[in-house]
Amino acid sequence: MSSAAIDVVMDKINLKSPAKINLYLEVTGKRDDGYHNLETVFQAIDLEDKLSLELTKEKSIKVICRHPDVPLDSSNLTYRAANVLFNKLKIKTGLKIGLEKQISVAAGLGGGSSNAASVILGLNSLLGLNLSKEEMLEMASEVGADVPFFILEENCALGRGRGDELTVLNNVPEFWYVIVHPNIKISASWAYQNFKLNLTKKKPGVKIFIRSLMGGNVEQIAPLLYNDLENVIGASYSDVDYVKRVLMAKGIKAVLVSGSGPCVFGMVQSKREAEIAKEQLDKHLLRARTFVCHSR
Repeated sequence: MSSAAIDVVMDKINLKSPAKINLYLEVTGKRDDGYHNLETVFQAIDLEDKLSLELTKEKSIKVICRHPDVPLDSSNLTYRAANVLFNKLKIKTGLKIGLEKQISVAAGLGGGSSNAASVILGLNSLLGLNLSKEEMLEMASEVGADVPFFILEENCALGRGRGDELTVLNNVPEFWYVIVHPNIKISASWAYQNFKLNLTKKKPGVKIFIRSLMGGNVEQIAPLLYNDLENVIGASYSDVDYVKRVLMAKGIKAVLVSGSGPCVFGMVQSKREAEIAKEQLDKHLLRARTFVCHSR
């Protein structure tokens, strides 16, 4: 991911904010702080929101977005990110955050977390703060568990702990994805609250998965894609299981729910495969949104 996506003009900055999918997600235990310990592989994709940050004299944070499912108050992760940075550094200024959403909301694609990371990265540039990556990662962890991945500005990473203990995975082969968003919303908190840790369940293991991922062969990767939350989601939302079945019926072998869902992705080797799959899916899944994406 390139910081060239940032464009500074006077007291305003424009940014692009990418989505992610989870190629692997294993819940390894419950934490004392209420979160779960994870081993997950984050992959950034080229589906993006647009953000603008503008300094104002009002000494308040204002979020502007036309999407009906995006909160405009202090519960919005972009607001929280700005608030954490301002409080930590004792900065007194007003800020107007403009959001133009392309990433589906509450969908397992990390849109809110990515937006929050873009606010921290953008304010660092806009205000000339010269914050180190470590300082920004610390702030990001306060905002949300997935936010640090987007601060890294890397294409792929292994996340441990809450998902915020990150190891960059270099030289991961590029893949194409067809992503389907059923016409439902699922909160991450609901998915984790309803997950029951089953230590006897057979899991491929993240090291074996990463080794296969590096090989770049989708057919070999397919049986190792894994998400512990998938059964929880499928048990309550039949639409998600239906989307998976349709993808597989179209000949896509590498299919998985991303994060806490409900988005389902199919991994393929070429853009043409993804485009053909999208054309077919659009005829069968009339209420769903489908996207063709590329790993960044």
